[in-house]
Amino acid sequence: MLKALCPLVAIGCVVLMGEHACAADTPSNMDAPPVVASEPDPLLTARQLIQAKQWPQVLAQLTNLLPRLAGNADVHNLLGYAYRKQATPDVDKAIEHYRRALSIDPAHRGAQADAETTRQGPRTP
Repeated sequence: MLKALCPLVAIGCVVLMGEHACAADTPSNMDAPPVVASEPDPLLTARQLIQAKQWPQVLAQLTNLLPRLAGNADVHNLLGYAYRKQATPDVDKAIEHYRRALSIDPAHRGAQADAETTRQGPRTP
């Protein structure tokens, strides 16, 4: 008998709670049209070049994207990373771009971590 009542109690709770019964990540406007990606990730090529550790090409790719994506924290974070990782690191340029990324998005975890790593300097064994 109790097993038969459980589904009814659950339904009753949902009805009584109304919209508050939804999961926390459920959008508030369920009638909105679905979001369709309008273009591929403009940073995809740069990310692939980073994976391949092709620092001069990374810098060229991101520098070309910069005028169009100047307000994008990821662009600045990736530029900072590339300046730091290239054969002859340019710490000043790296920090400049990390700061720019953080001015755009103060909560950008990548820029926060990379800026801290850059400030600490290279590790010695």
